[in-house]
Amino acid sequence: MTVRLLNSVLRSINPVTTKWAKFAVQRSTTDINHQLRLILDCLKIDTVIDVGAHRGEFYNQLRRYGFKGIVKSIEPSSRAYSKLKVLESKDPLLEVFQFAVFSHESQLEIHEYESTLLNSIYRPHKDDPFLMGKIKTSETIETITLDSFLARYTPNATNVCLKIDTQGSESDVLKGLTEKKASIALMQIETSIHEMYEGASNIFETLQWLKSNNFEVLSITTEGFIRDKLRAFDVDLLCLNREFSLQMPK
Repeated sequence: MTVRLLNSVLRSINPVTTKWAKFAVQRSTTDINHQLRLILDCLKIDTVIDVGAHRGEFYNQLRRYGFKGIVKSIEPSSRAYSKLKVLESKDPLLEVFQFAVFSHESQLEIHEYESTLLNSIYRPHKDDPFLMGKIKTSETIETITLDSFLARYTPNATNVCLKIDTQGSESDVLKGLTEKKASIALMQIETSIHEMYEGASNIFETLQWLKSNNFEVLSITTEGFIRDKLRAFDVDLLCLNREFSLQMPK
């Protein structure tokens, strides 16, 4: 699919999307992990902040493809956090935190679903087409903003990759990033294209925040097309802070 055709399709869905995003469609780098690995190297990223770390799947990916820098993993769910602590004990460059990252600091209830990958501060949407299952249990967790986290735990970082996978609260997370944006070179954000949770954010809110805060979308990759539902449920956005120069290494 050519860039012109892809932009035409996206423009028919939402005219805002293609006025400012640049889409690099390359057959050799259509997988989000390959794209991320390439850009981490180009930007010389030294610190990754993993918001919504679950049991460390993203951390393990980073280490598998050779990232040797600092990783700060943040996870609200106690059961998932306990798995992260095991990983932390084996890696001096991994530090884990139990918070719910949010727009302001308070306390929130986190809901654990039958599939813990769906854990969220939000409840299922009444018209959810994916039938996510029932909430098994809930717990109250302290929240922290990205500004506060960056100030407290990465005060000297200058080339940061921020990954956000928070099952519907992406816009809430981003609203807490105002004063410390300058250190964020790259973002990978999972965001929904369908209403899976009541009151949750979606891709259009996320895109609007990125546009307003001088981030450029480098790629949009679907997590997968659900055949029996005839649709995908979310996408990964790879986004560059325009204050950083992105060039292929010589």
